Amino acid sequence: MNHFAFSVIVLVAVIGSTFASHPVLQHYYVRKSFVEAQAECAIYLQVPDDRLQRYLREGYPDEPEVRCLVLCVLENLRAWNSGVLEEHVLANYFVPAPEDCDYAKRTEKCLVHLPKECNGDACVQAYQAFQCYYQNYGTLTHCPNYVPSYRDEDLQEAFDLFDMLDVSEETLRKLAGGCFPSGPESECFFRAYVIRYGAYSEEEGPLLANLYTQTAEEAFKKGNAATQLCLDNLKKLGCNKSKCEQVTEVFTQCFGNTKLFAYLKGVFKEAAVQRLH
Repeated sequence: MNHFAFSVIVLVAVIGSTFASHPVLQHYYVRKSFVEAQAECAIYLQVPDDRLQRYLREGYPDEPEVRCLVLCVLENLRAWNSGVLEEHVLANYFVPAPEDCDYAKRTEKCLVHLPKECNGDACVQAYQAFQCYYQNYGTLTHCPNYVPSYRDEDLQEAFDLFDMLDVSEETLRKLAGGCFPSGPESECFFRAYVIRYGAYSEEEGPLLANLYTQTAEEAFKKGNAATQLCLDNLKKLGCNKSKCEQVTEVFTQCFGNTKLFAYLKGVFKEAAVQRLH
């Protein structure tokens, strides 16, 4: 066998094994670690690496630059929004000690006793809230986590998929009228949307941890018995249905009463109205 033929065989084998292993695809959503968000913010705020390392060694000391660095990181991770700490988001970046049964109570007590007014200083407010977690909740993890999206990003995802899937004017008009689901095309648009959104995967089904991070609703909470029963029942009935039907039924039947599902329908409606005009 000549060298060229051997090289082709090896290349085909590599490509085949790559596709067979189902590599993790990024789609549209973002996963980011605390360390990554911190490194980005250090660049934005021009914090030299030697000074950043000192801040880490000293446990984020109460200094002006550190406070604003923390604010930047929390905003970067979407754990701070319009002056409000998104506790369910920040908690993803801490791992409580296995033997510690009171970490949540201590953290909540710390947050409750924070001063209500900090002279309008967002850096101080974010820093103090972060310290409640840093001192009480657990150890900062370096693992990346799902970063919640904002409405403008969600609208852009809809616009992108209208183009990527070449969604018909008929379906756009139905979406613009608040009609969803409205047929196979709308269901396949929805399937693609929630996969890109980080809300669903073909291997695992609904990604409850990501959904909970997005909205902190009880239906998405780990171990929710009603949700699990609904998903189990749909799995038994889904063998003769298309992938698009299966995904749509998961959200209409198991999560149809959630704020997130109502929100997504609102996003589809707004995006479709804009596209038609």
